[in-house]
Amino acid sequence: MQRRIAPRQTREKKSEDSGRKYHVLLTAAGFNQQWLARIAYYHYCKMKEEHPNSDMGGFTRLLHTGEPDIWMDVIPTFVALALPPGVDKGYIVLNRPYGILQWIEQEMHKIPEKYVLISEPDHLFVRPLPNFMVGNKPATYPFWYIQPYENRALIRKIVGPIPDEDFEHIHKIGSSPLILSKGDLAKIVPSWLNVSVVLKNNPESDQTFGWIQEMYAWSIASFLEGIHDYVLVKDMILHPPFDSKLGNSPIIHLTYGMTLAKNGKFVRNDKAPWIFNKRDYSSVPPPRNLTPPPNGTTNEVVIRVIKLINEATSNIPGWDEYAQNSVDRCCRFDESAQ
Repeated sequence: MQRRIAPRQTREKKSEDSGRKYHVLLTAAGFNQQWLARIAYYHYCKMKEEHPNSDMGGFTRLLHTGEPDIWMDVIPTFVALALPPGVDKGYIVLNRPYGILQWIEQEMHKIPEKYVLISEPDHLFVRPLPNFMVGNKPATYPFWYIQPYENRALIRKIVGPIPDEDFEHIHKIGSSPLILSKGDLAKIVPSWLNVSVVLKNNPESDQTFGWIQEMYAWSIASFLEGIHDYVLVKDMILHPPFDSKLGNSPIIHLTYGMTLAKNGKFVRNDKAPWIFNKRDYSSVPPPRNLTPPPNGTTNEVVIRVIKLINEATSNIPGWDEYAQNSVDRCCRFDESAQ
C-alpha cells in the first residue's frame, strides 16, 4: 500500500519568483540509497534555509521498493509499489519509472510547484540549483556515455524507422537530474516505462545498454512523445574525481570511486592508500568523521564530498546508532601502497 508522510520542515518562505519553483522528486531503493538519501535531504534542507528565495520548492523521496524504512518520519516520503515479481528480470531500475508513474497519478496534483526536478540519492547540493528551463524546454545534463546516434540501428529495431536527421532530437540524456513541467512529466513517464520494459526484454538492447538502459529509454520516450528540445546544461553536475574544480555547479554526483595516492594525486588503483566509494557502504552506512583526502590533494570536488558527508553525519541526530559497527573505509589499505 502506498504511503506518503507529510514534510516536517518549516513552511516554505515566499520566493521572489515562486512561478519558477520546482519540486524535488528523489527516487530511491536499496540500503546504500537509504543513507545517501538522508544525507542528500540534509543538504537540501540546508540550501532551503540559507537561500529561501531560490527556485527550490518542496521535497519528496519516492521509495519504489514497496516498503517503508527508518527515515519515513524524517524525510517526506511516498512509498510506491514495486513491479510484480519477474517483470524487472533483476533490473531493479525498472521500478523507477513505475514508481514515478504512481506518484504522478496519486500525488503530483497535490504539490503547488509547476515544475519537478527528478533527482537521485547520490546527488548532493552544494548550492541551490537554478531552474535552468527556457520557456517550456526541460533542462538537464548531457551524459557523454549516452550515444543514441551511434546506436541508431538498434533503436530503429525497437521503435521503428527514424530518419538520421531526427536523431538530433534523441538527446544524450537520462532522467536525472532533470527539471521539467508537470505536464511534460505526465506525458513522458508512461512511455518511459513502456520503452524501458521493451529494452529490457530485447536481448540485444539489454546487452548493449546494460545498466543505463532506462536512461536511453527516457531519451527515446521524450522523442516519441514530442518533447524534442532540451536545455543542456554542462555544468549542472560534477563527477569526482574526474571533475576537480567546483566552479558554479550546484550538484555533485557521487557515482565513481575516488582513489588517491599518498601525494593526493588521482590514481586508477583499487588498492590506493585513500579511497572513497559509496559501494563500500552498501550494507552499513559510513561512520561520522571519514578520513579526509591526503595532504597535497588539489581536487576541490573530492575534498568537498568528504566535507559534505562529514557535515551531514555530524548533524543528523542518531547517526552513531544508525551507523553502528561501521568502519571508515577511506584508509583501508597499507599506506605504502601507491
